[in-house]
Amino acid sequence: MPPPPIAVTAPPSGGPPRWLAAVLGVLTILVGIAALVWPGPTLLAIGFLFGIYLAVWGIGLLVRGVGGHDVSVGLRILDIFLGVFAVLAGIALMVRPGASVLTVAWILGFWFVLAGVMQLVRGFVEAEGRWWNLIWGIVGIVAGFIILDSPEIGIATLVWIVSIGLIVQGFLELALVFAPRGGGSVA
Repeated sequence: MPPPPIAVTAPPSGGPPRWLAAVLGVLTILVGIAALVWPGPTLLAIGFLFGIYLAVWGIGLLVRGVGGHDVSVGLRILDIFLGVFAVLAGIALMVRPGASVLTVAWILGFWFVLAGVMQLVRGFVEAEGRWWNLIWGIVGIVAGFIILDSPEIGIATLVWIVSIGLIVQGFLELALVFAPRGGGSVA
């Protein structure tokens, strides 16, 4: 009796699984929608919600930075740096969610700028998903500077800016999950 045929599968990419990026993208969209649907809750609830989101998103970045052997060391360091910042910012928001609108604005503004810079660098360094990374980088930097330029804009405006930024980010993260891997570059 001949041996059973051997299934040939592509080798793993070496990085974290795509489902992790998909989960982070969906989480990002859900948090953005939740903030748009319920803009009237107290700053405490909004701050705590964004704190949880930032902490989970930061952990996802840390996993990607540590396990992403298919990307350059520089990009992995950026992921780890932003992941640590996001986790610390998330903890700060969870511990003191109602500190003030100004505190929330500064934390989110810096987070958006750092995330945007990271995506721009990724867009310039990696051919895969280049345009999505460049677009998200610009969106993040613009949203961050709008918040940092006018941190006293008020919670309603802040919620709208952050919510729209999160929804756009989530869709771009999902687009990267389903973008073709390897092969040609979009340059």
